[in-house]
Amino acid sequence: MEVLKWLKTLVEFVPNFSEGRDKAKVEKIVDEARKISGLKILDYSSDPDHNRSVVTIIGSPEAVTEAAINMAKVAIGLIDMREHHGAHPRFGAVDVVPFTPVMGVTMDECVEIANKVGKAYGEMGIPVYLYEDAATSEGRRNLATIRKGQYEGFFDKIKEPEWKPDYGPSEMNAVSGCSAVGARVPLIAFNVNLHTPDVEIAQAIAKKVRNIGGGLHYVKAIGLKLEDRNMTQVSMNLVNYEKTAVYRAFEMVKMEARRYGVAVAGSEVIGTVPMKSLLMAAEYYLQIENFDMDEILEKLGVSLYRSPNDVEEFRDGKVDFIGLNVYCREYVTDWHGGELAVSANNKGGSSKKVEGKCIAPLFESARDSNVPRNKWGREILPGCMYSTIMDVHERYDAPRIFITENGHGAYEQPDADGMVHDDDRIELLGQFIEHMMRAKRDGARVEGYYLWSTMDLYSWINGYEKRYGLVHIDFENNLERTPKKSWYWYRDLISKYQKQEG
Repeated sequence: MEVLKWLKTLVEFVPNFSEGRDKAKVEKIVDEARKISGLKILDYSSDPDHNRSVVTIIGSPEAVTEAAINMAKVAIGLIDMREHHGAHPRFGAVDVVPFTPVMGVTMDECVEIANKVGKAYGEMGIPVYLYEDAATSEGRRNLATIRKGQYEGFFDKIKEPEWKPDYGPSEMNAVSGCSAVGARVPLIAFNVNLHTPDVEIAQAIAKKVRNIGGGLHYVKAIGLKLEDRNMTQVSMNLVNYEKTAVYRAFEMVKMEARRYGVAVAGSEVIGTVPMKSLLMAAEYYLQIENFDMDEILEKLGVSLYRSPNDVEEFRDGKVDFIGLNVYCREYVTDWHGGELAVSANNKGGSSKKVEGKCIAPLFESARDSNVPRNKWGREILPGCMYSTIMDVHERYDAPRIFITENGHGAYEQPDADGMVHDDDRIELLGQFIEHMMRAKRDGARVEGYYLWSTMDLYSWINGYEKRYGLVHIDFENNLERTPKKSWYWYRDLISKYQKQEG
């Protein structure tokens, strides 16, 4: 966000417009933000089933205020609520307009912005309700409470004394409806899609998940039908992701879906999402112990994103080499309807987990009865070295190739003389290397091979039990090092190829 580096105060502004099918109208609305300096459009997306578009903008308080007013002027001229139909709850063309403090701005200042924008909308003839931290009464904090009845019901609701708008006329605007303008903490719009067309199931799950139904605190949820996809959706707003994490909401939807025999098809985030919320999910699903967010490369100032020059380099195929880590083949078949799942056996024969993946709706793991597997459930198929190299060779126009990892892990101990007779490793690595040399003879530019590993080391969940090295390490006796049988074999193999190459 180069354009915003000089700004000391930043506000996030996420307007929701009741138009998700006419792209031309959406672009005209978003264009108003593009004209304003001191802000950046982070994201905008449209959903035809919801018939709704969500724009995420960040900028100075002055810039987002101007954008909120100018975008609304265009939107109310393009959107006619009398003709609007969609799955998502709504009560106006400019349906929801929240402001969130990001940097150098207090919540009170965002409340001031909400009032300024609300007053401007009122002057446009739109009834305005302030919500969350900008609410004028406790009963108006919750957006769902304000919007209950939706557009169709507000013609009567607005006449009730307790529902007199905070700004604008006290009668319904038939064309533009009403607007909710608020100030709030960061919110995550998180949807989970279900493999069922029965919207009553999605609604029942949403009722169990949301706070008001006795579910998760800080979660608002509704069940919607996705007509175009013949599916349904549990659409959620997580109003405090640190107290109710994204993964908790996802897991609860999955749990409730099981009682109906319904599989989760996938999930989606609408708009932007705090990095911390995704890292919390990664920490949970990967079971990372003692995770420290300060270890993230980006937080240390290291960027892995491509520069404009990189794009040109990649387009021209100007890479120095391609490195391949080759251990086994992943044998898959068509997806048969299971849930998204990845199961890894990292404890060998003692593990109750079965190695495999189900990547809905694309593919799932299968077993080739003709191929043996090791204790960790992975195929023993040295021929995959040849097919992998040749695939890269043909796919990427003969690049330089280095085998950056290849090896064999096993449970093994030295004999009485201190020698490890790792004949399985010798046999397997010999076959891998022969297939690599065959690929080289067939034209592949294989220029290097790095065996994993030279000596025994720590192997993730297996700790020091699983051995990969050519040199045995006695971790209980001052790290004493002893070459294995494979070490002598590998030494002789290198000598042989050196002589052949001259």
